[in-house]
Amino acid sequence: MEHRNFHIVGYGLALCGCLTIGISVVLSESPVGSEVAPFGVIILGGALALVLGLRNVLAKTRAEYDLEHSVAYRVANWGAAIIVVSSGLLLFAVGTASLVFG
Repeated sequence: MEHRNFHIVGYGLALCGCLTIGISVVLSESPVGSEVAPFGVIILGGALALVLGLRNVLAKTRAEYDLEHSVAYRVANWGAAIIVVSSGLLLFAVGTASLVFG
């Protein structure tokens, strides 16, 4: 699996986690407008950043990924893919836990 696919999976997991956290805030037992509004801004901002990052990954063609790059460039891409997937899993786990245990 190439690093592009890892980026897509990581962004997808993070986006699902972000939306799950938003749903859990809205469905909380006693949502107060003064508490929900700041969380809403943060969640929508995070979701927008994730969508833009995913769009950036999907906008590149396969030819751009098939270029011969230096070893440092490839290592940095794999490192970034690992960071994206791990943070996506973390955000998804936090979102799921907040929805379930609320």
